[in-house]
Parts: sequence; structure tokens; C-alpha cells
Amino acid sequence: MQLAGDIQQILLDQIREAAIILDAGQATWPLLAHNRAYRDLFPAGANPLIGAPWDSGLSPSASALVAPHLRASIVDGTARTVRAVPFAVPVAQQDTVPAISWDWQCQPTRGDGGAVERIIVTMLRTSSPSAEQHDLLTHDHTVATLIDGLTEGIFILDHQGIIQGVNPAGRQLLNVTGEARWCQFGEILRASGARRGTGQPFDPVGDFVAPLLSGQPVAIDSLVIADGAASEVERHLGGVPLVVAPDRIGGAIIFVRDSDARRQTDKDRDSFLSLISHEIKSPLTSIKGFAQLAIRAIESDDQPLRRAAKHLRVIEQQADRIGHLIGDLSDVSRMQRGTLQLEPTVFDLVPTIKVAVEQQQPNFGTHRITLALPDEPLIVRADPQRIQQLLGNLLSNAAKASPLADRIEVTVERYGDGARLSVHDFGVGIAPEEQTRIFERFYRTTGGSGSGLGLGLFIAQQIALHSAGTLTVESEPGSGSTFRLDLPLAQPDGSDDDDY
Repeated sequence: MQLAGDIQQILLDQIREAAIILDAGQATWPLLAHNRAYRDLFPAGANPLIGAPWDSGLSPSASALVAPHLRASIVDGTARTVRAVPFAVPVAQQDTVPAISWDWQCQPTRGDGGAVERIIVTMLRTSSPSAEQHDLLTHDHTVATLIDGLTEGIFILDHQGIIQGVNPAGRQLLNVTGEARWCQFGEILRASGARRGTGQPFDPVGDFVAPLLSGQPVAIDSLVIADGAASEVERHLGGVPLVVAPDRIGGAIIFVRDSDARRQTDKDRDSFLSLISHEIKSPLTSIKGFAQLAIRAIESDDQPLRRAAKHLRVIEQQADRIGHLIGDLSDVSRMQRGTLQLEPTVFDLVPTIKVAVEQQQPNFGTHRITLALPDEPLIVRADPQRIQQLLGNLLSNAAKASPLADRIEVTVERYGDGARLSVHDFGVGIAPEEQTRIFERFYRTTGGSGSGLGLGLFIAQQIALHSAGTLTVESEPGSGSTFRLDLPLAQPDGSDDDDY
């Protein structure tokens, strides 16, 4: 995860010492950013431009002294300190200002591929080479100044995941009431009751802290935490590892953001979905009605007109397709408002799935749906029409994910004390980093056909949750995917007749 430009500049400008960020991937190591303290070293109008070579405006002696150390840091990824660098800049009507010695602290940062992409340099003014070593991330005064004024929550962890620093916003956003410093960040998350907003399981250590401390940037868009005795709030959680040497992670920085703005965006989008559903549904009904009338009229006439009927059937099919789209949009809007209505009843899952597959097979002309059913009945309590809708969404997703395959496997079986419905495709699979997001609204994976609005799996999971079931995925890139719906069996004592 990269720091957003505005946050990065805020962080830099809060550092009292001069600081710059260099692009290690280009030959001239151009300036990507510099802070206010660095700009103040130069006369008005003479500040080095972003994108200019790293040593623009510096004396040749300073450039010659620092360049070899920068090059070495890029090669081996190790932080270096360059002592007593003479720093002099040109001023009007003079060759240079009097040189002052600075200690340059060079901190390389790696990208997702492991190569050094950036060099963060801070310059500590000194009068002798024995001045105290400065570090961008551990200097107490700098860190305090840097993070305390931000409205974004900041946690700084060491290599063991122990909190070394936290700002007031971080305590507030994660509802930390006790002492946070020197605690394990995973325990702070666990104490907050954190869970994914998508309903998927969440392990604070295994899903967030451990990957982060192994060198992987991590981001969770929707994290729900407890906020008092009876309320919950949504947060965005992200983190970047701190690489201090090749193959060695020195810690991490955690960012916590309030999701109020995102929720407002979601609310606006829900309003749009309701509006577009209303605006399209009325003319769609007329189109479908006239298409059906035309089909009946043409089929009662001679052969040439019968051929025209095929085109009108296409119109009807496309109208059905738009109708399904509108239904999905309406369902999503109701789910977000908490007004989705289900009509649960006790039924046998086996014949219900059998009928659903037979009805939906014509919609998947290039894929043959194979069905494996048990000999025993599997009695569940749910809304059978919604379960059929869930199956249709999984089949549609499977077809899109396997455009080169010719079949999709559907299995119904007893699993423990419940019933399991599985849909397996032979497609491209889902990357591990995407598997935690595929049930989010509007999210589309990078594989498959890339079509659709990214609503099918979201709706399927919501139906599963409203049916007291779980929907999970198992996938490996290149080996296809298997989606599994687990539903509890209906209780023989009739307790399932309670209100749903």
C-alpha cells in the first residue's frame, strides 16, 4: 500500500529536519517529494523541482560524498548514515552560502516485488561527525510531532508486532481505553471485537499482523469494531512494513481511517440504484409485453414471419437479462437498507437444486452443468426461491470465470450436521489477495471474462447469511474455484418454525 500523496506531504512537512524522497528506480534518482524544512534551505524561487535530479542545487562536494552511499543502499536495501556532509546552495550575487555540516540518514524502502523503489533521506544539522544518529521513524520528537496532529490513526509497531507509538486519533478510532504502548497490536484489534464488514472470518494476527510483519502491505476496506456497549462503527485499516535490511522487517506503520465518508458514498450509490431501478422497470415491462404479443402473432402466420420470431425471442431474452440486472440492483439496495425480505419454509434441498439446475441449464449453452445428488433427503429451512437465486449467481460466476471450459460441477451432500451445496468451475482461479474481497459489492476479480457489475457474489453471500448459512470459496490460480454453501439441517422437533 502506498501513502496517499496528501498524507505523505503532511507527514514530511511535520518533520523538523530537512527531508526528501528519491525515486531509486531511475538513473538520476529524481525528487519525488521534499518537505518544508528542505525547501527553506534554498533562496526564494530556487527550490528544486519535483522530478529534478536528486542533487539539484547541491554543491558538487555534497553530491560526490553522498552518491556512493545512496547507490549502495539501493543495491543491498540497507539504511546508511553519511556523516558531516557539507551542504551549500547558491544565493543571489554570491557563489554559495557558508557550508554547514549535516548528517544524512538514508532509509531505503522496498516495493511489492522486493526491489528498492524509494530512498527517504533526512538531514540532521550538526557541527561534528559525532552528532547523535537520527532516524526518520524512531526519533522520539520527530515521531510525536509527526503523528499527533493527524486526524488519521497511526500505530507504529516493532518487528514483534508490539506498539511503540500511537497517536490520539488511533486510540479514538479503535476505541482503545487502556494503555496501548507496549501491547501487541493483534490483541488491541481482538479486544475491539474487530470483524470484517463482509461477514467473512477475521483473525487479527493471522489475517493482518503476521502478513504485515512478513513484508506484505495489507489493507482491509471494511472493518467493524465495537464502539461502546451496543453500537458498532466501520473503519478502514491498512499497514506498510518497514524494511530495515535485506530480508529483515523492522516493524510496520498502521493507518486507521474513519469510514463515514465511504458510508456516505455508499448511501448515495444506494439512492442511485433505487432511482435507476424505478426509471428502467416501467419501459422494460412494455418492451417485454409487446415482444410477447409479436411472437404469438408471427408464429400463427407463414414461414418467413416465423424466422422473424427468432429475432423477437432475442429481444425477450435480453429483456429478461435486464430484468435480472434490475432485480440485483434492487436486492442490493434493500440489503444495504436492511429491508430484504425472505420467506423461509422447511423443504428438501435435493429436488429444489435438481429443478433449479434443469431450469438454468439453457442459460449456459457453452457449459454443461453436471449434478451429483445424494440418495437421502436434506431438509433445511430457508427461502427456496432465494436459494435458487444464490445457485444461479454462483453458476453465472462460474461460467464467467471459466470461458474456455465446457462444464461446471454442482454437488449436494450431507456435511456434518448440515447440508452442503458446492459449485466448482475449471477456470482461471482466484488470486489469494482477492479471495477476501470477492464478496464485496461491485468487486470484480482480474481473471475471467471481466463482465458484470460485481453484485452476484455479494448477493449470494447475503442470502447465505440471512439463511443462517455460510458461503466460502476455495481456489488456486490456474486450478479453478469451488464455492460452498453450508446450511444447517432443519430441527426434527419443529423448532425451526419460529420466526425467521
